[in-house]
Amino acid sequence: MKTKHFYAFLLFVGLSYQQVIAQESTPDTIEIKLEKQQGVGPFNAGMTMAGSRSDESHPYFKAQPEPIELPEDMANYKQYYIIPNFIQFVYQSANEGLIEESYWKGLETRYDGEEIISQLSKSPIRTFIRLASASDADGNINIWVDMNANDQVDPGEIHHYSTSLKGSPSLYSGENSFEVTYEKFVNGEIVEARIQLNLNPFAYQDNILYNFSEYKKGEIKTDTGSFDIYLSNGGTSDYFVKEQINVFFHDDPRAFQDIPYEEKEYLQYQEVIFINGIKYKIGKTSVDGSTLTLIKYPEDQEWIGTQIGAKAVPINSLTLDSIPYNLYNGKITMLDFWGSWCGPCVAEIPFLKDAAGFFEGDQFELVGIIFDTRKTVEAFIEKNNVFWKQVMHQYDKSDSVDISKAYGISGYPTTYLIDQNNQVVIKNKGLRSYQLYKTLSKYLNRDEGDFLKYITQGDFIISIDHSDKKISSPYATIGESTDKYYAYPIDGHYQRGFNFGDNQEEIDLVLNYSDENRQLIKKEIKIKKTDLVAGKFTVKL
Repeated sequence: MKTKHFYAFLLFVGLSYQQVIAQESTPDTIEIKLEKQQGVGPFNAGMTMAGSRSDESHPYFKAQPEPIELPEDMANYKQYYIIPNFIQFVYQSANEGLIEESYWKGLETRYDGEEIISQLSKSPIRTFIRLASASDADGNINIWVDMNANDQVDPGEIHHYSTSLKGSPSLYSGENSFEVTYEKFVNGEIVEARIQLNLNPFAYQDNILYNFSEYKKGEIKTDTGSFDIYLSNGGTSDYFVKEQINVFFHDDPRAFQDIPYEEKEYLQYQEVIFINGIKYKIGKTSVDGSTLTLIKYPEDQEWIGTQIGAKAVPINSLTLDSIPYNLYNGKITMLDFWGSWCGPCVAEIPFLKDAAGFFEGDQFELVGIIFDTRKTVEAFIEKNNVFWKQVMHQYDKSDSVDISKAYGISGYPTTYLIDQNNQVVIKNKGLRSYQLYKTLSKYLNRDEGDFLKYITQGDFIISIDHSDKKISSPYATIGESTDKYYAYPIDGHYQRGFNFGDNQEEIDLVLNYSDENRQLIKKEIKIKKTDLVAGKFTVKL
């Protein structure tokens, strides 16, 4: 990824109005006009679950839309709802006494100062979209969507999803999206709103995933060319707030579809773009995403942040072992923001163990920044043999600095590589799974082959021959232990080194891998010393 620079003699910003800025001019703010586009654009298509009114203990149960009576031939359909504006939903539900006021107060505090807070209707409005689904004997799924918000099943509102769509990228890209209506409060009036809804009914057996297949686009024009600007709010709401925005500045001659994911850089609120060599921060957007403001970065202020190229936000704290920790220590450091409650974080631990075991030393250290309760994470660390440095994001409420907030962490895991001069060189990309050792080898000037020799050392090597099958992420567990040991791709096979225990002549392993349909397969293996050929045991799948 790269820091974004725009060099030009003249700058024109916007789609719907003209503003010419000479190179020697450095305005304090630049407002970019944006227009709505259909699809996901250059962004990743995040999805979330539809709601259902089934749990009476849920704190929002009374506020959730009550199911309606469907036609007799739809008696087996399960009903769901989608809420594009959750903030309006909570606000009016609290006003009506359907939920505790504290839930609204929490949101009000969280979004204090955001335009959305001033764009709420005191009168209840229809904040939801109804849908219902049922599957047939072959696994195909029909979904009714109340597209015109009249609580009736009208022609064209039942959408058919064939099992042939399972795993298809089209379920995420918005190719099958359609327009739905609901109510929205705009400029003091309740109006009919329209939004593109995209559904994926196959990811979970008892629920439907959805997103809103829309994004915003603007343009910067210069006398030497033009650059597109894309804005996303994550695709699961109809409003834009600073903590949810992603901005993609497209200054590449390739179409964004042709740019590999690892080369794309997504900017968040307060991150920096260079225009005519001058730094501008990403500012606020309007609540409907129709404008994006850039704010000039103070010339006399050091660029400290979490963006690639910036000096890393300082960390002065204590490890869980009460040892002082200072990020600015002259080492290349990988910061891993994680929690034991986070499935993807936990899934990375075996790879982090391998990397820490090989790379840690005078040049490099791995440091976990924990967003969790101390008691819970300490038990987790002991059980799972996590041996590298760990620092709580905040040890108690009296701490003056919350490290997660200082780094603007909105998703877990989030990882950074920071060089010996305290500059951020990588954020996330290449710091996960099988890419991790390759990235660290590059920045630490180590041979990748030396890591692979380290990972295959032991009494014997297990080699997985999958020439007739497409598999991914194979790992083994030993006996009753839950510790995972991933095999790495070497010479066309996945390989990993293991040891027999003291006085052991055989060992029991459970091999786990995902097949081409992403189904987890388990295979029990008993390996005897007499089965080894030149120190290797080959498993043919």
